[in-house]
Amino acid sequence: MTRCADKIEVRSYVKEKGYAHILSENIAVYKSIEEFKIAELPNRFVLKASHGSGWNLICKNKNEINWFVWKLIMNSWLKNNIFWPGREWPYKHMAARIVCEKYLEDESGQLMDYKFFCFNGEPKFIQANKGRDTDKHAQNFYDVNWKILPFGKDLTPLPEVEIIKPYSFEEMISVAKDLAEPFPFVRIDFYEVNKKMVFGEMTFYPKSGLPDFKPLEYDLIIGDMLKLPLKK
Repeated sequence: MTRCADKIEVRSYVKEKGYAHILSENIAVYKSIEEFKIAELPNRFVLKASHGSGWNLICKNKNEINWFVWKLIMNSWLKNNIFWPGREWPYKHMAARIVCEKYLEDESGQLMDYKFFCFNGEPKFIQANKGRDTDKHAQNFYDVNWKILPFGKDLTPLPEVEIIKPYSFEEMISVAKDLAEPFPFVRIDFYEVNKKMVFGEMTFYPKSGLPDFKPLEYDLIIGDMLKLPLKK
């Protein structure tokens, strides 16, 4: 789980499973802020803390970024361990690094992600977000037949907002099953660019198990999907 939660080390797991073709392009990996050289990078890219959650910078024009400020922010990433606030144990002994990835966007001009919630190796439902950073941000959940489900998490679902099933949906389900096979629970994220799926990440404790589902009774309904291995 530590290996697969690490945004760099998970790549070897995906390759071992035979899916090297769905990995995004890594441009560079930095162990310290002194290694970061903006002049060596293309104009557009994405920076992520390999050992964190939500520690990202989407750079669409490197000449418009205040690099003095962002180097301070990235240096703080390297000095922090997200095990402590959320007690997510896979992160406790994870190496602190920053990865620079190729900039991607889909037909919408953004990059929609599709989050597959997998229980005991089986995708049960999918979270899809549309319109992030807008006044009409929809976060809807769908079953494996792409029918909208009557619950939300973080946000109340907006069934009136149409989120189109990704072209590579069936492939996403197949790959999610294979990657999730060893784990009681994992959320596996994909993107789609030019009708081709791209691997995002694997998450074992989304937001440390918070917040609650809406309506609240879905906490129990979804919790019952989890079958933990029994001790022998």
